[in-house]
Amino acid sequence: MLLIRLFNLPRSQKKNILISFDLASLFVAYWVSMYSYSNWAVLPEHWAIHCFTISIVALFLFGFIGLYSTMNRFLGPIEILKIIFSVVLCAICFVVVNHANGVLVDLGSGSVFCGVMTFSTMVSRIFIVELYSLARADSQVRVLIYGVGELGVKALERIRENNKVRIVAMVVEDERLCGININGIKVQAVSNLERLIKNKRVEQVHLALSNEMNSGRRELIGKLQGLSVGIKLLDLHEDKDEPQDGTVFRNVNVEDIISRDGITALQPLLDRCIKHKVVLITGAGGCIGAALGRQIVELLPKHLVLVDGSDVLLSELQRELLGCDLVKSGVVAVTPILGVEIERRRLKEIINAFGVETIYHSEAYQQVPLMEHNIVSAVQRNLFGVRSLMDAIRESSVKDFILVSTDKVVRPTSYVGVTRRLSEQVVQCYSNKNNYTKYCVVRCGNLLEARDSVVSVFQRQIRKGEPVSITHRDMARHFISAKQAAKLVIQAGSLSKEGEIFIIDMGDPIKVVDLLEKLAQLMGKQIRSKDCPNGNVEINHIGIRAGEKVFEELSTGDNPWGTEHPDILVSDEVVPLWSVLNEVMSELKDASDRYDCETIRSILEESDVGFTPKGKMLDSVWSRLKNNNGLQDNVVSVLSFDDASKSLELGR
Repeated sequence: MLLIRLFNLPRSQKKNILISFDLASLFVAYWVSMYSYSNWAVLPEHWAIHCFTISIVALFLFGFIGLYSTMNRFLGPIEILKIIFSVVLCAICFVVVNHANGVLVDLGSGSVFCGVMTFSTMVSRIFIVELYSLARADSQVRVLIYGVGELGVKALERIRENNKVRIVAMVVEDERLCGININGIKVQAVSNLERLIKNKRVEQVHLALSNEMNSGRRELIGKLQGLSVGIKLLDLHEDKDEPQDGTVFRNVNVEDIISRDGITALQPLLDRCIKHKVVLITGAGGCIGAALGRQIVELLPKHLVLVDGSDVLLSELQRELLGCDLVKSGVVAVTPILGVEIERRRLKEIINAFGVETIYHSEAYQQVPLMEHNIVSAVQRNLFGVRSLMDAIRESSVKDFILVSTDKVVRPTSYVGVTRRLSEQVVQCYSNKNNYTKYCVVRCGNLLEARDSVVSVFQRQIRKGEPVSITHRDMARHFISAKQAAKLVIQAGSLSKEGEIFIIDMGDPIKVVDLLEKLAQLMGKQIRSKDCPNGNVEINHIGIRAGEKVFEELSTGDNPWGTEHPDILVSDEVVPLWSVLNEVMSELKDASDRYDCETIRSILEESDVGFTPKGKMLDSVWSRLKNNNGLQDNVVSVLSFDDASKSLELGR
């Protein structure tokens, strides 16, 4: 249909068509007006020029008043006032231009007649748009807007021009707005939500909620998921309740249904370790490392140095940051450095070359089941890598060092947990030895966006239609978005004084089976169960894997105390003697060089970090060497760091 094809054109082309229509309509209206004043006699040809001139002047008036910014069948009070004002001006213009050209038109009756004709032109435009709307009503998505006060009204105004949706209802929580009519839509109370969805055949609900309503948002999304309607959220700026440019509404993501409420941002804490300083991030290509990079570049560092062992991940982050305005304008310099940097000399060269003042160390092996098969690599990367970095810092001008740690270090049962717990102790001991640099540790929970997180694994399995693997029905984890974690890591680093171990207030843990149910609903699926035998997501219980725990904690101490930031606590941890820790590392170094995993396990069990491994030794190289020839003295580690880094994501 020609009318539908016209309205599918880009906005600029539709505006040009509308202007052309108005020009033709106004010309006819003015010609009829003048024709009536000539007693319906034949008009001189030059009078056509008069009508055309008046029409052009009227178009300029329409544009100046802003009439062409509204091309919709629903007109609010402001748009109606614009039309009335335009009609009055055009009527006066009609009389003035004709008098200037010697055509005597009565000021009263002439202006009224011309105004009626002009108004008829505007009504015809609205009538055409209404015909179009009715013609394509069946192809439009029927939308209900759930708005909160003025934000809901803003959302309605922003999507009026979207020809792919049809707004059929609007509900608000502010009872003062109930009953009013906004652009042809009667505003109703939230109590009518379910009835409106059913009676109006609503296909999508667009939520216009403020940034502070995270907890209420999760409850509402859960309720709407049970009503079988699509859900979209108003895309707001992070720091203010204003819609983003471009796409007004976005799809609901996992962060909206799982992540905690908004994070407090204290600007002095965000600035102290970053603003006008040279900052280095290790593991910059990883989930938390990349999130740190994105936020740090906006906090006006003098120079941001990104270190990672993956050329692909580092290149992706570099391209992203080079698109930031502060980087493009030269205000912030960004330098990527490729390499798995664990050697003391190499680290010292990098730090001194750039004059690094702040380091965020997020580089580590974190995949628990994988590192159970790569014990030596876990020890060398997670423990000795931190030790080398500490030695390099002692001979530099670094003022602040922040180690990004994990909740797996608390009462560890995995080699990831125990090696990273020992690395925390290394940082604490070096804090006592170096008065120039401030050291601290920040523990985080599981990141929602990590490539190998349980969230990503579940999503991939559901998309492929595979059975979803659950290790234990009672397993629970703390979850946080990478953006929120990075913001808290930055602020915790600024609170450091003497080797504190900061823990993030993660809220209550989430059971993995509950997480799976929410993800399935978000993806339009149902879990197969006794109550829902026709569900399209099957659960496969595989049992707990090596190194995993049913529950994870954030603190080994019983009484963590607060800080000036409401979301950051300090864990009460015992700092070991450096002589004891140094002896443990010396023994581990010797055993690692010989690839003696039995001795490594024994040393770790005897350390004071509470390591309680479960099951037999699984290291792949050690098992093969033992089965083939038995362990030999001075066996060199078969897996190099570069080889291991090719198959692992760093800093996840």
